[in-house]
Amino acid sequence: MSRNRLLLLVTLFSLAIIMFSLQVFIYYGFDMVKAAILNHVRPVQFVRQVSANLPSNISGNGLNQVGGRNHITERPGPKPAPEPDPEPKPKPDVRAAQEVTGPVPGVIHSIPGAGRKIALTFDDGPSPLTPEYLKVFSEQGVRATFFILGNNIRRYPGMLTLIAKEGHEIGDHSFSHRNLKLLPVDAAEQDILSASNLIEQEIHQKVRFFRPPGGNVSLALVKTIETLGMKTVLWSIDPKDWKPGTTSAQIVNRVLTHLRSGSIVVMHEGKQQTLGALPVLIQELKKRGWQLVTVSELLSDGQATGSQEQVVIEPEQYPRQNALQTISQQ
Repeated sequence: MSRNRLLLLVTLFSLAIIMFSLQVFIYYGFDMVKAAILNHVRPVQFVRQVSANLPSNISGNGLNQVGGRNHITERPGPKPAPEPDPEPKPKPDVRAAQEVTGPVPGVIHSIPGAGRKIALTFDDGPSPLTPEYLKVFSEQGVRATFFILGNNIRRYPGMLTLIAKEGHEIGDHSFSHRNLKLLPVDAAEQDILSASNLIEQEIHQKVRFFRPPGGNVSLALVKTIETLGMKTVLWSIDPKDWKPGTTSAQIVNRVLTHLRSGSIVVMHEGKQQTLGALPVLIQELKKRGWQLVTVSELLSDGQATGSQEQVVIEPEQYPRQNALQTISQQ
């Protein structure tokens, strides 16, 4: 290496040391550095003194020894309080316009002017027990009204035709057994039509009556049912045959206790306790002078009433599928 190049490197190195020293003196102060160099203070005391003179946003605890050198870390200042999440805007409730206070107009609960006639109705069929139900009715010489679930029609083929052949009346109970009051009107209409179309294809008769699952109705739903050419039928007597632990004797007693002129009784298919109650119930009704007819026959003999004779309705405890998903699987 030439002499001139060596001199240049030495000069540059010296300038670098001088610049670094100046920065140290400017930052820590001449007296502090001098005292440290002359060992007038111990290293730990030097660190403490330096820390005491640091700006408020520099942490003395931030003098962390890494690789033999002290590194000053800045103390994080107070973080600004996070802004609260904006309250979600309420979604438009498609059901708000459906709700009414009190009884929903246009819903049939009973027919008080029908005299000593009542209608036995059965929801959720067809089922594997349907032939057993029909056998009881045939032996007793009575007819009933069956509100059919659309998704059970294909599950139990031929049952619907058998019900109609025995002279019983068939109504629509929706396709998927959802709470239709919680659906947009167009989705509820789709669910109802899916069931009624299947029923009419099987029995070649127009469906006249619809019973919403769980008795859940709204003004908009009732009006939708009317536009489809059907009447909404609920009930005035619910013996709670769907409730776990209910016995055949309890079913019979609850019906007989609440009997009124033109009562509509709601019961369910596919339940052994209901099947066991039917022979005794029908015989006792006949003994007391009651005539068992279909909903159509009841309507022809009296005037439909509102809910003043309706007993307390408890929600039915059955799993429900999503109506739109079920329909799309057809």
